[in-house]
Amino acid sequence: MYTACNRDDGQGRCDLYLMLNNTTYNAGKIINTKHWESQGCFSPDGKYLYFVSNRPGGFGGKDIWRSEITQKGFLPAV
Repeated sequence: MYTACNRDDGQGRCDLYLMLNNTTYNAGKIINTKHWESQGCFSPDGKYLYFVSNRPGGFGGKDIWRSEITQKGFLPAV
């Protein structure tokens, strides 16, 4: 998991990306928005992705968000 900014395949200014088998993937529209997303990390049990974003709905400007990881991918962040 890493953050990259101002990329052609980005959803916004800075997005979260995954690397699997030496291939890079944008984490997708459920995680990345037109807002700023960064500092992604997985929970120790691998069930959640935690990241920082300034998306609407937070409490302090840049908030920690959590997305559950399922067999079908990421669930909307809370």
